Amino acid sequence: MSIVTLTGTVPITRKSGAPLARPDIDHIALTRNGVTIDQLVPTAPTFQFVDSSPLTGNDSYNAEVFTKDGFVSDPSNDAVITIVAADPAAAIGDLAAVVS
Repeated sequence: MSIVTLTGTVPITRKSGAPLARPDIDHIALTRNGVTIDQLVPTAPTFQFVDSSPLTGNDSYNAEVFTKDGFVSDPSNDAVITIVAADPAAAIGDLAAVVS
């Protein structure tokens, strides 16, 4: 089983360069492959999220900041990972049955 840990820095400015205080942030939405998987309220200058059920194949994560005054940031950069498919044991090829 794979686990993906995402980390990031909470912005301290708005897109215009104006200051942004942490209490002005409503939440940060985290997405995997374009689907929101969680929302978190930042309590520190950085955040961490653990995805304990990543999908097999290529997964692309990003985040958006939602402010309490109704604005949404541009999406973050993409954090892309690859989860290798499970590799189970080979099938038994010599199973036999005998009637006695």
